[in-house]
Amino acid sequence: MTIALSPPYTDHGVIPRDKRIRVWGRACSQAEVKVGLDGPQCRSGAVVAADDGTFEVTLDTVGAGGPYTLTATCSGESVAIGDLWAGDIWVAGGQSNMELTMDWIRATVPWEFRDAQRAWAEPTHTAKTTDPAEPAAPTDSTGTISAELTTSSGDQGLVRQFFVPAYFDFTGPRDDFSTQGLGDLPLPRHALRWATTAELGTFSAAAYFFARRIAAETGVVQGIVATAVGGTPARAWTAPDTLVPWPDEVERLETIAQPGYVEDTTASDLAAVAAYDKALDAADLGLQEHWYDPGLDDSSWETHTLDDDWGEAELGEQSGAVWWRVAIDVPEDCAGPATLCFGQFVDADRVWVNGRFIGGSTYRFLNREYDITLPAGRVVITVRVLVYTGEGQVTPGMFRVLHTPRRDWDLSGLTWRARRGATTGDVPATTTFIYEPAGLYNAMIAPLAKLSPTGVLWYQGESDAVQANTYCARFSAVVDSWRRLWGEVPFLWVELAHWAPAPTKQDVWAELRRAQRKCLSIPATAMVAAEGLGDSNDLHPRHKRDVGERLAWAGLEVVYGRDLGFSPYMLRGAPPNSDEQ
Repeated sequence: MTIALSPPYTDHGVIPRDKRIRVWGRACSQAEVKVGLDGPQCRSGAVVAADDGTFEVTLDTVGAGGPYTLTATCSGESVAIGDLWAGDIWVAGGQSNMELTMDWIRATVPWEFRDAQRAWAEPTHTAKTTDPAEPAAPTDSTGTISAELTTSSGDQGLVRQFFVPAYFDFTGPRDDFSTQGLGDLPLPRHALRWATTAELGTFSAAAYFFARRIAAETGVVQGIVATAVGGTPARAWTAPDTLVPWPDEVERLETIAQPGYVEDTTASDLAAVAAYDKALDAADLGLQEHWYDPGLDDSSWETHTLDDDWGEAELGEQSGAVWWRVAIDVPEDCAGPATLCFGQFVDADRVWVNGRFIGGSTYRFLNREYDITLPAGRVVITVRVLVYTGEGQVTPGMFRVLHTPRRDWDLSGLTWRARRGATTGDVPATTTFIYEPAGLYNAMIAPLAKLSPTGVLWYQGESDAVQANTYCARFSAVVDSWRRLWGEVPFLWVELAHWAPAPTKQDVWAELRRAQRKCLSIPATAMVAAEGLGDSNDLHPRHKRDVGERLAWAGLEVVYGRDLGFSPYMLRGAPPNSDEQ
């Protein structure tokens, strides 16, 4: 193929309305490239590709609407993409609470998936088509959010998402995306292409509810560009030349950018962790004696509920492995498909049912849900909890149930047998390169320089809470970095939700929230309240619909000029182009 369009130009995409449209890609060196946009309003342009084959064609503006087909031609070959809509594009950035997908909260909003499936089974997608000079009219002429829209999922075709997979580059800002995932793994199937809500489970939950509300209020297609990566501090999203106020960050970037540094460090870290895991397994009496065997006599083990404090029991809080077992009598009419829900473990788990291994996770903040085939009779559930940093627990207060269509068993209310299988030192410290300075900006944000977004949605700060006193300056550097690409786009961010696994966490997160409010001195910004939407024992609260709705309220006021009246859930920043502090 002599010509290729660069992501984010794929089928089902969103192009900017009322802005000049930049189309880029690769073709033959010095060859003429022609680009045509066909639909309610037709546009075309041509350019000669550069020596390296890169090209960019800028098309005149179109108003909101569609569908469009975009065709690029070079040396007799063409590439075409369809079902494009002109609308608004929002970059959704930050940490895991923005990354959190609709699949993660599926059980709390099942109707969203039902409506999405129904909409795409019988497509009737429409959207307003306007002249470039005519702004999209609100669907509610009073400018208020109606009760009907609050409970309706609206037209599912009005929201699309382009997913940018996690990747880093420390050598400088990139012009295009990597075609490999981290560790040279294949990219997720939904990566680097636009998806409709037929794939709703892959959407950022907070961004989806924001976009759905904005689409319902404006009748304009909303495109989400999902760039968030869990655990990342602000420095990872900052342009290299914007790190100058922090010499230690600049020095660190220079170190990790050296050829071979990432590869050598990663190999060393993997070897150290593999040796640790091997030693832990070898020391674990539970593996040696097959404590997952349903016939094991565990009558001498300690008795506990899953919420018990390990520090107050003989289990102790050292790193290593702790085993848990419980027996349940299952009637014949409850045998068959079942789901085992455990909440979270600190840090990892391995689960057996009647001696058969059914799964496990190494991510402490994941709510475990295992689909199993439940036999009738005596059923023994065995869990091996792996503790890596000396503070193991079954996270208290979480929903734990063995669910069948006919009956549920409350696992928290049962008496379990528990015994320590091994005690070890802590897992070796490793380098998480996605947390390092400028890496994510270079690989995930810089390639979007020609995107022309409407604004930015931001949910981040958890990983910067320990340095809350400098957060306002660090976040301002992120805003400056991104606005140098796209102009003074509005930034709408989310206040940190409540999370209090320990009093010290509560204190530093309160400091970070104060720092977030100070950031409102940045022009064209808003912050929405979310402290009251948190869960004391869950870093990832499920109330993403409320977060998205509050962001949408801020967007309607700051970006779309609506006067919705006073909201106790939003603070507006300084006006655009303002020097106000």
